Amino acid sequence: MGDALQYPAAVVIASNISALRERWLALCGRLSPQGGADLAGAAFDCIIALYDSPRRAYHNLEHIAACLAELDRFGPNSQTTDLIEFALWFHDCIYEPGRANNEARSARVARLFGAALGQPEQSLQRVERLILATQHNAPPGDDDESLIIDIDLSILGAEPPVYDAYVAAIRREYAAADTAQWCAGRGAFIESMLARAQIFGGAAARQRLEAAARANLERELAALASR
Repeated sequence: MGDALQYPAAVVIASNISALRERWLALCGRLSPQGGADLAGAAFDCIIALYDSPRRAYHNLEHIAACLAELDRFGPNSQTTDLIEFALWFHDCIYEPGRANNEARSARVARLFGAALGQPEQSLQRVERLILATQHNAPPGDDDESLIIDIDLSILGAEPPVYDAYVAAIRREYAAADTAQWCAGRGAFIESMLARAQIFGGAAARQRLEAAARANLERELAALASR
């Protein structure tokens, strides 16, 4: 796993746009060496615009940076890992709270950008499948899908203050929902997570995050029930 530290930064911070840009350009250089730096730079500007919205309290650049840091923790630096990273950059690029097709629309955007950068059809299809896996409504089809799911859900196993800040941010994104609607919808999500035999598919993620995630979710569910 030490190979992951070959990225421009092992941990990127959302507020450091230059570090994010450097990392994105390096990724595009590995995946699409003929794509051109100018085109990759323009694609980065579009990505920033997609995630830079005041309505995105959680599904924003900070979330993408956190996902990239998790990838560095778990993923070896390989062609497969690069496709997972590409998928992570786009997996929430289209996000409207409550919409069931956010991931499908995000996958289509990723395909458009990947095609413009010269990626082959096989890679485009792979990225689409990886993004669709983050809908969290079906078991992963392979280890790569399991990894991207674990990365996307890693916030569930955060320290309680970080987890609580995540919940508060999600609540702000669902500001249009009243208390009853929020409790019902959030409660259903929590119960679906707790009903799984295991929340995290990978052994490393499971060992590090599973117990903490279940404790956080059970604590939140109890709080919702008391409202």
